[in-house]
Amino acid sequence: MEFQTGSYPPGYQFSPLNGRYGLGFDEILGRQTNSFLGQAGLDPNGGFTDAYFDTQRSAAPGLVPVQQFTMFRYTWSPDGSGTFGGNTYMVSNGAKVYFIDLSPANGHPAVIVGQRQQVP
Repeated sequence: MEFQTGSYPPGYQFSPLNGRYGLGFDEILGRQTNSFLGQAGLDPNGGFTDAYFDTQRSAAPGLVPVQQFTMFRYTWSPDGSGTFGGNTYMVSNGAKVYFIDLSPANGHPAVIVGQRQQVP
């Protein structure tokens, strides 16, 4: 995945992700893809300050806090590409982040879009 820009490469020396992001599907491509909505606070060092997700499962309806794992981090390269946890591909321009989970446990992957809601 690669973000298309007018100048290449964007040249991010530091993480372009910083602040609170709302997350959700841009488009669900398959009937068996689970719904996903959430929000996450991202720090410039690759960490999550807090995160809440609604997977719309009957066992746990509503927003559920995500347990913090220090090993679950996002990574980035100077061109704006990277990962958003394990088995994912991600691109960002700072204001938006796009990622897809390709883990073997996810039989119906979809692109998840994050939009910055609040700048720190």
